[in-house]
Amino acid sequence: MLAKKRAGGAVPEQEISRREPSESCLLSFSQQRFWFLDQMDPGSASYNIHFPVHLAGSLNVTALEASLNEIVRRHEILRTSYHATDGRPLQTVLPMRRLSLLSLDLGGLPESERWPHIHRLVREQSREPFDLAKGQVFRVTLLRNSDQEHVILLVMHHIVFDGWSSGVFMRELSQLYEAFSNDKPSPLPELPIQYADYAVWQRKRLQGKMLDGLLSYWKGQLENKLDTLELPVDREPPAIQTGRGAYKPFLILPDTTKSLKELSRRQEITPFMALLAAFQTLLYRYNGQNHIAVGSPVANRDRTETGQLIGCFINTILLCTDMSGNPTFEELLARVRDVTLGAFIHQELPFEILVDALQPERQMNYTPLFRVWFVLQNSLGQPFELGDLTMSHVWMDEGATQFDLVLSLVDAHTHIEGCWHYNLDIFDASTLDEIQEHFSILLKAVIAKPGIRLLDIPLADDHQPSLGEAVSGQETPSEEEFTL
Repeated sequence: MLAKKRAGGAVPEQEISRREPSESCLLSFSQQRFWFLDQMDPGSASYNIHFPVHLAGSLNVTALEASLNEIVRRHEILRTSYHATDGRPLQTVLPMRRLSLLSLDLGGLPESERWPHIHRLVREQSREPFDLAKGQVFRVTLLRNSDQEHVILLVMHHIVFDGWSSGVFMRELSQLYEAFSNDKPSPLPELPIQYADYAVWQRKRLQGKMLDGLLSYWKGQLENKLDTLELPVDREPPAIQTGRGAYKPFLILPDTTKSLKELSRRQEITPFMALLAAFQTLLYRYNGQNHIAVGSPVANRDRTETGQLIGCFINTILLCTDMSGNPTFEELLARVRDVTLGAFIHQELPFEILVDALQPERQMNYTPLFRVWFVLQNSLGQPFELGDLTMSHVWMDEGATQFDLVLSLVDAHTHIEGCWHYNLDIFDASTLDEIQEHFSILLKAVIAKPGIRLLDIPLADDHQPSLGEAVSGQETPSEEEFTL
């Protein structure tokens, strides 16, 4: 994790104070974006997040239901409605309503059919829309696979949930379940603030000199550098995105992972920067564009109070690297380091404000400002032990994507787990097989010889990349040089 500094150091930190609980208030910037998207496409499930949790062991259903209700009571965001007044979207916290856990018993199905059925249920429930005006922002179903195996299926609208929230949810559920199953009271202290308090604070903070300083930085970084990124697609996108997606998992093996981290230490960068540089190099080799921009998420939770909350804090930063001049990979790493550090220092600017400031041409078949998404996370899905019950996050494909191409990586310490998510409107599965092969060969090449120039990096074992019109160099080193 990069240490974060505040942009515009003259701006003092402001306390996040509590508002009057009965007051409606404006949405945070990220909430407002999801609300507008919902208004533009009513009934869409594009921004639903599914969160299945596997439970192994003897389950106390009463304690589980009580734990879920306590989480809803603690986090007002899970019982908040969204509506417009005088053209402005507002959020209003609703009174606590007891949650009744819907249970489905899959015991009547043959054992071989139960997990495929769970996958179908995940897809079906993930595609069912929410009514934000009524405060319908999440639903939960308990699937019984056997006496010793259950799955809790949670589906949340992105307006109330992000990746960090899943960790908050898992920690609280584990502590509450353990207490309630032993007839003890909740061990969790009351939350110091609620999400709506943060939304009010954020609106007050991001204005005046603070906002002007952030905008000035990002305009200087991005203006006149954001040509539409050309990808090696199989066909042109439809006029309006369908959101249909698929995924291709892969592994970066322990030896390569170890070598990558050693390279990062030598170059005084993070593995995030090294992998981003490799990814941007791959994109550059496909199109030869001088500036390669990818979107990446930041948690946006650098305060103690926000770290404890369920809610949508996530922000998008744009990482735009100058690829010109056929630099060596080492030289590119230095450029990526500068770009990444600057972006993290100035990460507070809501992406929505940046889009408005740069005023890109709006197209229904492209995401504003970027088409490609890159993320590296620390190891996820560690199980929580609850006596004889174990909880762990279940990863399932939702069959959808918000972007044309996503490289999602998880650092599992000894190795790196990867997954390509891709838009089925423009890519065939066979093309992603080639992209993955090129990325693997490129990554091994730059780790073995970081002084190599970008146009000399091999993309295929025979040094003749077959995908699209890949930019090639004059001379390519022998394959033996890149064996790790």
